[in-house]
Amino acid sequence: MREELKAFLVLEGYSAVTSNLPEFLVFLKKEYRHISVIFVMELEEGSTFTSERYKAVYESACKLLEKNGITEMHILTMLITDDVNLASEACKEDKNAWIINRGEKTLIIEEDKVVDFYGMKSVFQRFLQNPEAAKIKIQETEEKILNDIRERNKASLRKIFIPWVAYALVAINIVVYIVCTSTGDLLYNMGEVSVANTIYGGQWYRVITSMFLHGNLSHIFNNMLILYLLGNMVEERLGRWKFLLSYFVCGIVAGLISLGAKYFSGIDANSIGASGAVYGIFGIALVTEFATINWKKVSAATVRRVILVLVCIAISLYVDAKTSGIDYEAHVGGLCMGAMIGMAWYFTWLRKMREKKNEG
Repeated sequence: MREELKAFLVLEGYSAVTSNLPEFLVFLKKEYRHISVIFVMELEEGSTFTSERYKAVYESACKLLEKNGITEMHILTMLITDDVNLASEACKEDKNAWIINRGEKTLIIEEDKVVDFYGMKSVFQRFLQNPEAAKIKIQETEEKILNDIRERNKASLRKIFIPWVAYALVAINIVVYIVCTSTGDLLYNMGEVSVANTIYGGQWYRVITSMFLHGNLSHIFNNMLILYLLGNMVEERLGRWKFLLSYFVCGIVAGLISLGAKYFSGIDANSIGASGAVYGIFGIALVTEFATINWKKVSAATVRRVILVLVCIAISLYVDAKTSGIDYEAHVGGLCMGAMIGMAWYFTWLRKMREKKNEG
């Protein structure tokens, strides 16, 4: 019954204190002007517990509490036993001592004892009506807490977003580049885009195939680095399929603008690379990140994302400045298309936020 009583007192707001005596428990509860202390002694069947032993245990516990700075304390002792006479004899000199008959599950308050202890008489009587209830309730509470922890852990794992589309695009571009290094000009001749082969030749598929071709290691490294870094946040914002569609739309628009510029300038050249699509991702990231910043409360995660965008901008500007033959028309076209997609996403997001606020 001791463990059941321990569970019950914990539910009543008492704190259990570790004792070096297996049959002895100490419980504390801070009141307004004092500390309520309950000593619980469980006498086993056949015990020879004497008044001297009772007094020694009682005084030892009091000294331990005083050593820990607890002086203003009111103490009630509970003896749990099947031998009421033995318990009564042991605590005969203590006015603040009650007995619980373990077999009959009754509270015994003798005539010379205090009739109540800060309302604990009714509390113990309620406990004795169903001693197992408190223990079961604590077990249920512990199980509920464990289940909540498990659910939170599962939710945390679900929140870890993996940009599979961005990773797949990076992987495809790398594989195509590796194939190109072993096949010479074969894939370049089949996939690069120019006014001659696309507008005059009618091979419009080249606008897409050229997006997966790169001229050298530096070219593919810079494009894939930015796609890898920004693809994560943009794919999470837009969703996988919208991200994939946006990537191709930006790349196609960038290719068409590049073709138009060459056509009207009369200067034709072969173009390859994912730069137009990557700059489109740039445009989406710029708009979605800066437009959704809560300037009143900027989180550490937001700062990291903005810094990432700025770092990618710096990398791109540096590479463009150091590289000849840059198709600026494709870059600008992809960037503008991405910015428009980002604005479309932003206005949709803004409308949802307003609707959510109105519903709240």
